[in-house]
Amino acid sequence: MPYCFGTRNDQFVDAWTTWHLHFRGHASNTPEDNAYRNELCDRIRGLRPCDSLRAMYTCPCPQLKRGRDLENTLFYNVGPAVFGHRRFLHFEKKVAALPSPPKPLPNAVAYVRYEIGKQTARDGPTLAECEPVDCQRDDLKDPARLWRLFKQNVKRADWPDWERGTAFNAEVVVWAPDALNLADRAKKLLDGFLSALHHRSQTDRDLDDVVTRINTRYQWDRDEVRALLLQNANAVLGHCCVPRRHIRTDPRSLMWSPDDHILAGCEIAHETSLNGRWKIKGRLFL
Repeated sequence: MPYCFGTRNDQFVDAWTTWHLHFRGHASNTPEDNAYRNELCDRIRGLRPCDSLRAMYTCPCPQLKRGRDLENTLFYNVGPAVFGHRRFLHFEKKVAALPSPPKPLPNAVAYVRYEIGKQTARDGPTLAECEPVDCQRDDLKDPARLWRLFKQNVKRADWPDWERGTAFNAEVVVWAPDALNLADRAKKLLDGFLSALHHRSQTDRDLDDVVTRINTRYQWDRDEVRALLLQNANAVLGHCCVPRRHIRTDPRSLMWSPDDHILAGCEIAHETSLNGRWKIKGRLFL
């Protein structure tokens, strides 16, 4: 048996697995992947209605591999539609030995828990912050638009530089007049925000290609795009080749893959906009 669940409960769902769940629709998915995902979704649907959801991923490995980023592991790979409309998501990774499963499960590598409850936010020294800025509904669907918005407005905090490779936390707040599926937007929000905290270098061999691809897709000014990519004054996460070319034959194709595999925890909140305007803010902290 490659996985097992705890006792069925309407307040939390917990599960142990002997592998890491792939993306939905990925060619590597097996019948066991799909069976586990289906049962996990069924149990998540059985949680009592609640505005807040806390999700935790536990494994002994200090860092997740790329493609197993925290928001992917807990939401995207599961299927974000199942999480519905929430006003607050708290999700984190815990580096520790796994709790004992209810049934023998040799070689278990991960434990996940989804729990409804009160809004409990983490806090720590701020590394960088973007105060609330106006945005549009469609911006939340596109990491490139979010990158540009955050890159133009984020400020480095008066705190020692982050040591590359060490864990960090993030917070994103969206003001919107409508209900939101925050789990569905978590990946794009984090890709956009964290990409804005990286910078490119003049020596990057693909820099001109990336500028051309962004310009082709969005018709933004080339000089502005290049300057934003190279801007490092507030890029506290350091150099990273993000975005980069995705599909070689598609001149508009880009992949936004920042260092979110190091993310230790995140809160994403939805605040009701009383004037109908959309706003967003982001914060990176220890």
